[in-house]
Amino acid sequence: MEFTHVYILPTQKCLLLILEETSKQEAEHCEAQEKMKIELQKKWQEMYKEWMRTTEAKIIELQAANDMLKRMLGNPPP
Repeated sequence: MEFTHVYILPTQKCLLLILEETSKQEAEHCEAQEKMKIELQKKWQEMYKEWMRTTEAKIIELQAANDMLKRMLGNPPP
């Protein structure tokens, strides 16, 4: 006796549909998580670049103020 058809019970069919749906949701979740990770990394890089620009500008400002004070004091001996 040879079987040419595979019969799926209703319960099995439901489980297969649930498995398919949860697999799809998992893939969508992983994709969304990866996109968020990339976006967060880009945002962090932008914030870091801005912080570095601000910090470098402040250092230049402080160096100029320090140089001016040295000139005004005439560099007295220690």
